[in-house]
Amino acid sequence: MASGAVSRTAPIFQLGKCLAVPMQLHVANRQRLCNRIRDKISSLDTSKSLTHNLSGVFVVLQGGTDTFLGDSDAANVFRQESFFHWTFGVLEPDCYGTIEVATGRSTLFIPKIPEEATIYDGELASLEQFSKKYNVDETHYTDEGRQILNPKL
Repeated sequence: MASGAVSRTAPIFQLGKCLAVPMQLHVANRQRLCNRIRDKISSLDTSKSLTHNLSGVFVVLQGGTDTFLGDSDAANVFRQESFFHWTFGVLEPDCYGTIEVATGRSTLFIPKIPEEATIYDGELASLEQFSKKYNVDETHYTDEGRQILNPKL
């Protein structure tokens, strides 16, 4: 059964008995990233000929992946990819995230875990629970990524 930081449901980042950091920090990080990209694009357009229409422009980040020790089923200690963590605060492996630069809307893509895993991991979190936990606008399964993103591009 999931325990510790992975089992939390409140929109905070906390590992063990230490300071709880609100997920609002990661929301602010995403907004700063979008602002920086918009400013950079504006500064590169010296002729002012660009319309700066950033619809369909996304930042796409891949989180860390679970790795296993040799050919065994023993997992190595998971460490999240640093930039992905800075942007989303996600603790689980094998996730992706997108941020629409024009609006700052964030989408988290999580792997679909088989129902059978509840025997080992306990009750699986819903998409809505992930949205609340990580304070993102949308949450979808990774296998739905193409259907979700294609209409937005």
